[in-house]
Amino acid sequence: MLDQKRVLLLSSTVLIVLSSVGVLGHFLPLKLLEQYYDLESKLFEHFEFHVKEQKSLLNILKTRYKNHRRARTNVTDVESYVGNPLNMLSLMRRMTADWPVTLALLNRSDSVKERFLPSVEEYVNAVNSINKLQQVYQIEMKDLGSGVVFKDTHKSSRLTESDYFHIGQHLYTMGWYTDALRWLKMALISEPEGEAQRKGGNHPSEQLLEHLALASCFAGDQEESVHYFQELYYTYPEFRPSKDLVDHHITTLNQSCETLARHSRSSRITNEMIPNLNMEEDKQLTEQYQATCRRSWHPNESILNCYLYSSKSHLLLRPLKVEKLHLDPPISMIHDFLPAKEREHFISIAMTKVEPHRYGGLVSRWWEHLKQLGKEGKKLIQRAADIISLKLHNSLLITNLPVAADDYLVHHVAIGEDQKSFENRKASLTIYLEEPNEGGTLVFPRLNLSVTPTRGAAVLWYNMHPDGQVDLRSIHGHCPILSGNAWTLTLWLGGKPENSLQS
Repeated sequence: MLDQKRVLLLSSTVLIVLSSVGVLGHFLPLKLLEQYYDLESKLFEHFEFHVKEQKSLLNILKTRYKNHRRARTNVTDVESYVGNPLNMLSLMRRMTADWPVTLALLNRSDSVKERFLPSVEEYVNAVNSINKLQQVYQIEMKDLGSGVVFKDTHKSSRLTESDYFHIGQHLYTMGWYTDALRWLKMALISEPEGEAQRKGGNHPSEQLLEHLALASCFAGDQEESVHYFQELYYTYPEFRPSKDLVDHHITTLNQSCETLARHSRSSRITNEMIPNLNMEEDKQLTEQYQATCRRSWHPNESILNCYLYSSKSHLLLRPLKVEKLHLDPPISMIHDFLPAKEREHFISIAMTKVEPHRYGGLVSRWWEHLKQLGKEGKKLIQRAADIISLKLHNSLLITNLPVAADDYLVHHVAIGEDQKSFENRKASLTIYLEEPNEGGTLVFPRLNLSVTPTRGAAVLWYNMHPDGQVDLRSIHGHCPILSGNAWTLTLWLGGKPENSLQS
């Protein structure tokens, strides 16, 4: 009995030993189990690292979430918010710079970015508009940084040192070195803790100092450029020029800043809407335009007359209310020209268009043929015929000018076209479908005349002399819009005038 027990015990031991070395194949070798244990340890380490990584990512996302949320705090009226130029710039920056990073962290960039986010070009257009708005109205840049637009905050976003830098950087890229320098200097003094703390280690960034040094040179200030280069290399001994600016560094080494500034000014593009302008004429026209826009904030009372116009029988019961704005060339405003229902109709036509024509970045335009406008188009033709007997051009133009936008450039509609187009554009009739809250004044710089946009009103003027020669006094444009947006509808007229309120 004992021998049987010993045999069974020995057999069991042998089986265990044999199985441990894989003879029977029912149990794994100890060596392999140790390898599995080591593998599990590595998997655990990887998992632990992944958890920490996800926690870090979660913290980053939480911070970005707070920043995104903060940007939308206290926005109760979306139209008023986006109708403010600083809010517009802030929104475009977030959509082109901040959200792509957030979407990449969420692995959603490909599905969202290409289809929905605005392009960098649109952000650059917004930057150009803010720069022009600041120039035209001579708004203090420190006020812009505080969210103030022409003595009124409008609950605006504040400009940060990053905003100042990116505006300056884009203007530098476009070759507007003097403008770029103004914004870059604002970024410099807007650094956290201010100038006094910089000695303690809070230095301007390499990129900022690099752009300041180069922009100063291309703007013609050799001494200032040397100063910024010295600060750059002293603060960052290991500095290497940005790849896209290497050629600029080489150029500043080979030529004087005065020479570079002279070349920069000579290559500056003049107003393309008015051919054959030399640099001096273009500068003078720009100054006249800006001065007229600034004066539009303090308009003088009209010394001309207002009257009721009823030369046709159907106007006897409801005559047109006409305000004479200028005698030579004749410019008039017809009040209450287009009823609200018809104004809304023409805006809705434009809004249903898939893609507008874009001029000057932010400005959108829609061309429509008069014959395709049906009943509303016929009414419009009749209204135009009531005030002027010139033949209507086949097309009309509906324009949307958003906040900070202007009417691309001061221009003249009868220049740069063929002779047939001249004849079709002897007179212009601009109707305000919607007026902006502030700014957007129609100005005639060479007449020192500004016309405040009035919803439903129409402005009529001649582009040519009676003998058919172009009248350069009718060069015109819209000032940048400070708040809100404007919708206009423009008709052109040609032929020989007979009975009209202008004649």
